[in-house]
Amino acid sequence: MNNKFICLLETWGGSDEGGSGAPTDSGYTQVFSTFSAFAALKSDGSITAWGYGDYGGNGAPADSGYAQGF
Repeated sequence: MNNKFICLLETWGGSDEGGSGAPTDSGYTQVFSTFSAFAALKSDGSITAWGYGDYGGNGAPADSGYAQGF
């Protein structure tokens, strides 16, 4: 079984509500959302966030090692 992830993210909608700013690289395994913000978990355990800052669209942890989100 090949465990390589090739998941790419595509966004749409208002730019201040997550319609732009999503990561353009690959390897994401999960995506989480709030009202107007998103976070994506990469297979290496890193997290990228985008969208409206007041709802969590910034300030994602800079380290890695995260395995799962809830």
